[in-house]
Amino acid sequence: MFKFKKQTYSEDMFADTRMSFGDHLEDLRIHLWRALYWFFFMIIGVFVLDGIGLITSWRIPYTNVQIGVGYPMFRFIIAPIRQELSEYRVRRAKKVLQTLENDPVLKDANRARIVRMSVIREQLALALQGKNPDLLPPLPEEGQPVEFSLLVGRAQLQAATATEALYAHRWPEMKSISQGLQAIVDRLPGATNVPEDVQGNFTRWSEDLAQNVTELNKQAERGNLDKAEKALQQIQTLLGSREMVSLPIRIDEPVRFFVMISQAEAEVNQANDPVSLSPMESFMGYFKVALLCGLVLGSPWIFYHLWTFIAAGLYPHE
Repeated sequence: MFKFKKQTYSEDMFADTRMSFGDHLEDLRIHLWRALYWFFFMIIGVFVLDGIGLITSWRIPYTNVQIGVGYPMFRFIIAPIRQELSEYRVRRAKKVLQTLENDPVLKDANRARIVRMSVIREQLALALQGKNPDLLPPLPEEGQPVEFSLLVGRAQLQAATATEALYAHRWPEMKSISQGLQAIVDRLPGATNVPEDVQGNFTRWSEDLAQNVTELNKQAERGNLDKAEKALQQIQTLLGSREMVSLPIRIDEPVRFFVMISQAEAEVNQANDPVSLSPMESFMGYFKVALLCGLVLGSPWIFYHLWTFIAAGLYPHE
């Protein structure tokens, strides 16, 4: 006769889906590490994108938003603070002007001051003659002698024009100006009426000037702001105050003057930004924002792995 094997059934219908405590801990460890991997991956991605944006200054197409995650978000967070500080400065400036005549401290600060400013001698002469000081007469043709003072005055004007074009990032204009400056410096060795105080080191001085002008021309071709600025500073140092006329200029109302330019000064010096009380405070503020951005971007995968751990401890019907 056939014998049937007796089957034993557990009274616990969920016995097959249960995990031991040790298995739960091991499962928790695996999923926590996977969640951390995604979190650190997103954090590194945030730092990389911010670094690319800061180094290259690339912008998102059709917007003025810099490429990145943490840094643009940090700027977005402090934007309302900047707006409020800007409005406060405007209100403060209006209040100063309203109380200027009745406040003895402000009246004393507003008294006239005399400062000295320099202008190019040839431009001043044209202005006194009622002519346009920006339209200088052309230099004598190549091969004809040119006075030292005339060449240096033109070099001063070109250097001043180059400074304006440089900070406005007008590179085609900058390139044209540097080439014009190169043409002027190339004629310096044949200049006439060289002052006695220059004759002793005239050759070395003109060579140094030509070298820096060549460097300026090269950096203008490449569009390198920092190196072009450094070369231009060296040119202005070598030219010094030659062919410049220093004149005393009177500022009648300094307080009113600075009130009018206060908004521009605040934007240039970022005076409307929140103040950091320590060198690390700004960095830590950005770092915290970057961490939160990484957590938000990685949250789908982080929550998924946390859920898979929790789901393993639930019964099928749950």
